[in-house]
Parts: sequence; structure tokens; C-alpha cells
Amino acid sequence: MLTSKGLLSARPRQGTRVEPEDHWNLLDPEVLRWLLERNFSLGLLIEFTQIRLSVEPGAACLAAKVATGEQRAAINRAIGRMFAAERGEDDALTSDIDFHVAVLEASGNRFYRQMREMIETALRFSIRKTNDFKGVRLASVVDHKRVADAILAGDSAEAETRMRDLIQGALDLMVKVQADQTPQR
Repeated sequence: MLTSKGLLSARPRQGTRVEPEDHWNLLDPEVLRWLLERNFSLGLLIEFTQIRLSVEPGAACLAAKVATGEQRAAINRAIGRMFAAERGEDDALTSDIDFHVAVLEASGNRFYRQMREMIETALRFSIRKTNDFKGVRLASVVDHKRVADAILAGDSAEAETRMRDLIQGALDLMVKVQADQTPQR
């Protein structure tokens, strides 16, 4: 199992050895979870958010074009759960994750859907951290609703822009926190 994840290699007469981190399958949700749990790194979270920035706006754009009625309902339910979390009636973290997963699923693109587990895993860490950085308990439901409204209205350009703005805001915050934590010379 660890060999298939790129963490170990086994060769005859050489034995088993731990591979350098650049050989690890970082897209594997277990590897990503291990990395994030092992020693939290804001740099890793920034890199992950950069990947999200290149994936999720495109998924939102496609979702606005091709989402089925059932998929649109799932996005709407996730937003409803986020509002419930705001009132203390649901879990803020899982409702936020469910929203992002629902958008990936609604894209109709099998490659985006394959990223579901990886994005879900990393969001468990990044949502908590960005909310801590902002000093809030949960993400902006209004910003997420803007994405959902654009998808539900079938406005692909607006859905893409709103999702990009949402993720870019989180990325900008992380970069600022990292700069603030970096000692000045």
C-alpha cells in the first residue's frame, strides 16, 4: 500500500526505503491527510489552495451549464445547511465541505469528481485554518450562496467568477498570514 502511494520503494538486494517527498502521491487523500496531520504547514495549505483555484472555478462554470435537477438540489441543500450552521443547527465544517463537493459532483466532469476525496480531505484542514485566521467560526455563507445562485441560475461565467473570488480570498489571507509569520531581516 505505501509503495503504491509513492512513500516506499522495494528493490531486490536493496531492501525497502523511504522515498523523498517529491515521489509521494500528493493527490492521494490518505497521503494528503498524513502530511497535514504530521506537521501542519501553511505552505502546503497555500499550494493546495492554488490547486483548488485552478479546479473549482471550472467545476462551478460547468455545473452552471450541465447540473441535473438533483445536483442543483444538492447544492441548494448544502447552502441551506450552511445557513443552519450559522444558526448553530448544523455542523459548519461538514456543510461547507458538502457545498464544495456538490459543486464538483454537479460539474458532470469525471476528472473533477475524482478530485472529490482529495479536496474534501484538505478542506477539513484549510477551512478550520482560514476561519481561525479570520477570527470567525464559519465561512461566509453569503459568498457561498453567491456561487450557488449563479450555478442555479445557469450563469456559468458568474459561477466561475464567484467561486474564483471565494477561493482567492482564502488564498490571499493565507499568503498574508504566512508573510506576517516570516521573520523580517
